Amino acid sequence: MNRLFLLFPAATEESAGADVAYLRVLGEVTSEHIINLFSLINRSRGMITEEDVVSYYDERHLQALFSKVEENCEMPQLENLLSTLTDVDSIQNAGLKNEMLTINGIQIESGLLNSWAASSEKEFDALVDLDALNSKIRDIDARKESGEKLDVVVLPAVEEDVYKWLVDRRNPPRVLDADYEKHTQVEKIGKKGVKISAMNYPKERVEDFLKRAVPAKKGLRELYFKDIEENKIIIFFDENLSTPTYHCFEVSADDALELHKISQRGGRNLQERIEKSARIV
Repeated sequence: MNRLFLLFPAATEESAGADVAYLRVLGEVTSEHIINLFSLINRSRGMITEEDVVSYYDERHLQALFSKVEENCEMPQLENLLSTLTDVDSIQNAGLKNEMLTINGIQIESGLLNSWAASSEKEFDALVDLDALNSKIRDIDARKESGEKLDVVVLPAVEEDVYKWLVDRRNPPRVLDADYEKHTQVEKIGKKGVKISAMNYPKERVEDFLKRAVPAKKGLRELYFKDIEENKIIIFFDENLSTPTYHCFEVSADDALELHKISQRGGRNLQERIEKSARIV
């Protein structure tokens, strides 16, 4: 399981508390500023919304930001943004444990970083957004009480960066079926007469495609990756084993019937993510 911890800047120095050791303090906050913050976070998570990723935030800072919402603010717009964070929970509501840390020289008992530090699988986690950090610091020196320094990964709130982080650190990693070439014998005719092309890629390249393939929706077994150079779509099928293991076949990216099936599985959102993942190096 991968986890993202969403960093929000502090509304005021008072609301930041000890976290001012690393958080940016906004001072003057407008409703428009708050809406822009949420829009930025939402967009950065666009490529991974259907992935097995859990996201958390620190409710204290969110409440402090909301207290700055102006009376004449169009609240429906803000509420719509909040409703898109359906898979995000507060560290307080989730009851995550805390570990005492010294962050940038200041001792902090609880908060987003403390909850992250209490996990036994921190290497698969990341923090977003880099711009929420104190601009004078732009780095986090987090240490346990023992003095051990922790490797904190902080990402910018940029969709490509968040997606590449997941591709490189997905937990558990996807596994390509050792018999991935079973579709390479001959070109096959699938259901309704659809031609299934032979798999002619070397294993290493298919493994890279698998890492970058996107799911239609959470819970569905298929993953999709588009090879722009060869104008093909590689479709991976989860074999429902104890580890996420996949076999695959390829189809032409111009196959209207196959494209229709893909659209039925995930609509325009899936099509856009397939195109984006193909262009991210």
